[in-house]
Amino acid sequence: MPRKVPALAMAIALAVVAAGSPALAAEFKASRDSVLARYSLSPEVRDAIGENNVPFLAQRTNAYLLRYYFFATGMKDAEFIRRLRGG
Repeated sequence: MPRKVPALAMAIALAVVAAGSPALAAEFKASRDSVLARYSLSPEVRDAIGENNVPFLAQRTNAYLLRYYFFATGMKDAEFIRRLRGG
């Protein structure tokens, strides 16, 4: 199993916080890459975030934070579950 990526957890936590901060939420929605650039993420993780690769990210961070991250970024729960199951 791949190791957990603390920076990814921080990036996801940032998205959770952004949901409560209109300015940060707007910045994240306008330029997710510039916000994520504040964290030392591997290219694979950065690509997975950009591609909404749920299975890849689920192996590397807390599933509950990940679910809320995708909810906060607009993904419907049914879509998250479908992607999590590889569909």
